[in-house]
Amino acid sequence: LFRKIPDDPGVRFAVVTLCRYAALALTTVVALETVHLKLSQLSFLLAALGVGLGFGLQEVVSNFICGLILLLERPIRIGDVVSIGGTTGKVDRINTRATTIINGDNQCMIVPNRELITGKLVNWTHKDKIMRVAVRVVVAHDSDVEAVTTLLLTIARSDFDVLSKPAPSAVLDELGESGLVFNLSVHVADPGLMGGTKHRLCKAIRERFAQAKIALATPVREVSLAGFPEELSRLIDGRLLRAAEAGPAVRPPHRAELQVGAGG
Repeated sequence: LFRKIPDDPGVRFAVVTLCRYAALALTTVVALETVHLKLSQLSFLLAALGVGLGFGLQEVVSNFICGLILLLERPIRIGDVVSIGGTTGKVDRINTRATTIINGDNQCMIVPNRELITGKLVNWTHKDKIMRVAVRVVVAHDSDVEAVTTLLLTIARSDFDVLSKPAPSAVLDELGESGLVFNLSVHVADPGLMGGTKHRLCKAIRERFAQAKIALATPVREVSLAGFPEELSRLIDGRLLRAAEAGPAVRPPHRAELQVGAGG
């Protein structure tokens, strides 16, 4: 059967899990028939068990049903990258009660299946595994916009993990307080390539911009102190004046004295 279906680990896991559930159910029915117990004879027991499950194990039953929905409807699959509850990770297993998600720190997060069905879930790779990588670049106000845009696109196209379709884009996004804000957007074929691609792009931007004499903007802040007592202001002004007249101060080397007792 696996030779005729797509090579998708999510499909394989769903087929194996559903077949396991079906085999367990069939085996249970056959075992009851073998010992001459029919389901009609156990109707009262099943009714009592249903009431008990309804009151005491409703969360467990709800998570089990939601697990079946996850396997059949497949909003998430094995290997998908998802975000839930502020945590992002890769789906490792979908069990009867909960789903195991492994985050970037290799920690296993156990999420009840009910939360995946009824809660807000972001599946990064539901459609495909192509992901966007964005780099924000701030340059000086007097920089040439066309030169910056062309250089950013050249850097993006030269990276071996950047896809040609969708094509990279570089736009002037904002006239910022400290400089011109550009946004460089590229796409990679897998979420695991995002970190390395962004590192190489930032490194190349820093080096190529220095070669092209395009200055990266540095935030500048002016701080004015007001409300000082007059005596403190005169004291500070006097210290600054004496320091300016004396020239750059050279600190003497630090010397530490160690006292050794009689015992050495």
